[in-house]
Amino acid sequence: MSGFPVVPLGDAAVVTAMQGIGATSARRACRTSDLPLEVRGRLTELVDRGIIREGAPGSYYLYVPTSDVSHASQKQPFRWRRLILTLILWLILLLVPVLFIQLRGPR
Repeated sequence: MSGFPVVPLGDAAVVTAMQGIGATSARRACRTSDLPLEVRGRLTELVDRGIIREGAPGSYYLYVPTSDVSHASQKQPFRWRRLILTLILWLILLLVPVLFIQLRGPR
């Protein structure tokens, strides 16, 4: 290591660094000595914030909730079935009172 000071990484850089060493799940957790220096310097903070979790004692991995990853950047596809069922429901809700009025007949 050179004599330059270690600049703390931002959260995005921490994610990239942990992905770079492959520590992305509890099974692939890395020992403290294998973590990048910048991550080791902020390890307590990152664990407290939930960005990094401890796997086996003394090993750590990047924790990214699947809901954040899979749904944050994906647009939901248009669902024809849902639209049709919604229209049928509203049609039934509107026609039932009309049917009752017709069956009652004039007074």
